[in-house]
Amino acid sequence: MKDRKILIIEDEKPIADILKYGFEKEGFLVRCACTGGEGFELACREQPDVVLLDWMLPDISGVDICRMLAEQYTMPILMLTARGNVEDKLYGLESGADDYITKP
Repeated sequence: MKDRKILIIEDEKPIADILKYGFEKEGFLVRCACTGGEGFELACREQPDVVLLDWMLPDISGVDICRMLAEQYTMPILMLTARGNVEDKLYGLESGADDYITKP
């Protein structure tokens, strides 16, 4: 069985670290990026099995990254963000996210 790769694009290091820890404990290979640009480059180069993507990144909106990835690749994209109102959820899903998870 090949190793499953997860890419976490999250600018808040404590959140990225806890997600990485949990997924690695379950046997996943995890890469993290703290900016949208870095995350997009990693996604294009490594083509992970799934992307966990924050909306509010310091350089490029996670929604823009989502749209760019969805246009070029078929990997599932999960938005993981503090933006939790209905309009934001719809916008994220319409931008190409396969699921939308609101941070507590």
